Amino acid sequence: MPRNKLFDEQDVLNKAMNLFWKQGYSATSVQDLVTHLGINRASIYDTFGDKEKLFLRSFENYRKANTEGIIQFFESQNNVKEGFRQ
Repeated sequence: MPRNKLFDEQDVLNKAMNLFWKQGYSATSVQDLVTHLGINRASIYDTFGDKEKLFLRSFENYRKANTEGIIQFFESQNNVKEGFRQ
């Protein structure tokens, strides 16, 4: 029977993104991730795969969140030119 995760994947992706942003991909070790994310190494590998896959998932999460924000902003504007000015 599979075990339930005791952490929120979205929260972990956000924390990983912030750590990669702060230190850079190459300078961030798996141990840095374990310490910063507050989950064990096995949970990282079981949920996200390796460090590169975690980085790519966190980057996709960042890209998606920012794209959605931009879309919402422009949809709320009455005038496209004014939206770009803002």
